[in-house]
Amino acid sequence: MLDYTSTTITLQRKNTVKNILRERIDYIAIKDELKNPQFSPVLRWKISSGKARKAKGELIYLSGGFGWNAVYRMILDAPSRTAELIPEAYITNKSNLDFSNLKLQLVEGNLHRAGRRPVIPAGEKFTGRMKLLGAEGAAQIPGREVLGDYHIYNLAERVNLKANESMTVRLYEPRKISYEKTYLFENSERSQREEPLVVEIKFANTEKNNLNIPLPGGKVELYQSTKDGTIEFSGEDLLKQIPKGETAVLIAGRAFDVIGKRKVINYDRLRKSEEASIEITVTNTKDEEIQVRVIEHISGDWVIRDASTMYIKEDASTIYYPLTIPAGKTQLVTYTYRKQWD
Repeated sequence: MLDYTSTTITLQRKNTVKNILRERIDYIAIKDELKNPQFSPVLRWKISSGKARKAKGELIYLSGGFGWNAVYRMILDAPSRTAELIPEAYITNKSNLDFSNLKLQLVEGNLHRAGRRPVIPAGEKFTGRMKLLGAEGAAQIPGREVLGDYHIYNLAERVNLKANESMTVRLYEPRKISYEKTYLFENSERSQREEPLVVEIKFANTEKNNLNIPLPGGKVELYQSTKDGTIEFSGEDLLKQIPKGETAVLIAGRAFDVIGKRKVINYDRLRKSEEASIEITVTNTKDEEIQVRVIEHISGDWVIRDASTMYIKEDASTIYYPLTIPAGKTQLVTYTYRKQWD
């Protein structure tokens, strides 16, 4: 037997390798009784010597069934626009082997493997036991070093990691950072809708913002601290790898108290031209001032006419209106776009 999975069994025959669907197998019988039968590939070593002596050596091999993902907790303090960022690593052993006195190194980067996916996607589900390195373990922040194009996190302590077990360790000490919150209303050309706005959270990975460290890709859990001192879950998103000096962008969800409405109030299309007049309203029913970005996508060769508010051209097919809307107020944006072609 070469392989045994939840769907197939692979057998080595004299001249061929045969793959059989498990749904077509009624039962499995063996000629001789086996002690501790093994139904998945296992690597074993047998070392023999003609006389008793000490020997040193290194054994290097590639194994499977292990993985890790970065997991962040970001606790937001809305009045001060500051947050506590807690970077952690979630380590899994999906193999059927127990390991003791294990030295772990976590490699961050897109390592290419021929014929395989380059990375384990963040947020992959794992069923098994989990343990958290507590006060004595959490304080042991891994050392970090650079190996070529990758970053390596060396766990300070040796650990025990049993089969189908996971553990969580700190990657860095918690950091106090500043963030920006913006509400997004994004549309294109003739779309008409009324909906709550998207909540965007951004923070800079810079020394000024108490970071300037490599942030591995992973899941970010967002929490909101309340006036009475409790902490409430307020959304989550996946973070791509953020090098030093870059900006992280997260989507927390949609705002209950900020509503956008877009209407096409006039549209004319001729043989060689097209013109549309757009009306956008954003209503802020919150008891605080907010920042809003109204994003408009327009394809082709276009010009903007009669814009009621200053806009910024982001690229060849995108403009946006940066708005500051006081508490309990509504802001109206109108403009006309015109396109011509030969």
